[in-house]
Amino acid sequence: MASRPDAWVARTTAGAPQRTLIALAVVTTWLTTAGNFLAFKGALKSFPPLVLMSVRLLLAALVLVLVALIRQKARPTRAQVGHAAIAGCLLLFLGQGAIIWGVQSLPAGQTALFASSAPIFLALFSMVRGERLGRRGLIGIFLGVCGLALMAFAGRSNEAFDVAAAGIVLAGSAAWACGSMYAAHADLPPDAITSSAIQVLAASVLILPLAAASGEFTQFSLRSSSATSIISMAYLGWVGLALGISVFGWLNSVANPVVANTFQYVSPVMAVVAGALILGERMTFLDILAALILLGSVALMAAPHSSERRSET
Repeated sequence: MASRPDAWVARTTAGAPQRTLIALAVVTTWLTTAGNFLAFKGALKSFPPLVLMSVRLLLAALVLVLVALIRQKARPTRAQVGHAAIAGCLLLFLGQGAIIWGVQSLPAGQTALFASSAPIFLALFSMVRGERLGRRGLIGIFLGVCGLALMAFAGRSNEAFDVAAAGIVLAGSAAWACGSMYAAHADLPPDAITSSAIQVLAASVLILPLAAASGEFTQFSLRSSSATSIISMAYLGWVGLALGISVFGWLNSVANPVVANTFQYVSPVMAVVAGALILGERMTFLDILAALILLGSVALMAAPHSSERRSET
């Protein structure tokens, strides 16, 4: 289902309660994803990357499947299960997996920059589909790119730049954008929890054999893992993924996919602030300026057009 050209936030004219829910969902995706950046650092100190991905997916699947069974919503059709599985492979296996893999070789700032390119791919995919983003959306995306570039410049590192890792993260961002676009228009299970559970299980089916074949499970010892890594893993599975993907799935179904993906712009900003407050990382004037530009870009993308406001009165 293609969105209306002027409906930048909602696919249909939404009342005040719906707009409030959309705003809460957007902020939730910002917070959970920003926390992921810090949690990935903590978890990777003890968990190898494929083990991290596997355990995170299994923790999330445990909660989502249990909640879905308790809720006892209508059973999804075979086609809906297939569509959700494809979305899960694109979003979680390829999209999230690329970030986890790239953060091992790239500085956190560079990883965040390349991972935040998903809205750009989304805009390109939308144009290919014949959708018009509008002047405000295009300006917002342009400002977002400028803010991300400024943030990368402010946090530049002396470490060697890994071209292959950057390419993997960019490919993962494209996969996430493709999955987001696919999920927005595919016939998914109407219940967001059920849809998320299927997506997580589908990604688990792909990653578990790879993790087992790599030998990482035999080299990993939970007893030797630090408390910080275990707490980080719990967050990644239950908050960052189980909660985050469910909220994102609902938001992606009722709002424009580009707006649903504004966390790609805001979360790196929040991660920089959290790093300064929690980890004692230095925050410069350029970091603050980049944050203001990024938040301004989100305001442009998320604010309803004047024509939409008039239609609601």
